[in-house]
Amino acid sequence: MQKKVELIEPVPHTKIIPSPPARKQYSNIQNRMYVVLLLVLGILFPYPSLKAEQNKPGTLDVYDLSLTHLPELEITSASKVAQKVSEVPSTVFIIPAAEIKENGYMTLEEALSDLPGFQFRYIEGFNSSVFQRGIPNQNNLTLLL
Repeated sequence: MQKKVELIEPVPHTKIIPSPPARKQYSNIQNRMYVVLLLVLGILFPYPSLKAEQNKPGTLDVYDLSLTHLPELEITSASKVAQKVSEVPSTVFIIPAAEIKENGYMTLEEALSDLPGFQFRYIEGFNSSVFQRGIPNQNNLTLLL
């Protein structure tokens, strides 16, 4: 008996595709140098308009006033009549522009949530519900100017 030998054809070699050239990668040291450079530039050249806003003529910085002068400060409230803060017949909260920038408020809701008496409840899929001094917003009137 003769053994039959089968010839196996060689598998055609697959074509090797070279990988694309690797992008130049920055080392950790280089990345840190860029971050430090940006921080130094930010400290050396602060945003110029912030300084200009603080020095506008006709503006008053309430943080520079003493506690005895604050009740004498005149404001215009919902009655559209200039009155002293101590004589206004309602609760008045003033949020200065500097405080808004300092705290990074982006929405009215963020600014009001830091005031006493304002609470916001978030319901998934719906807008937030506003509560002022524990009363829902459907039952009270709030005027924002």
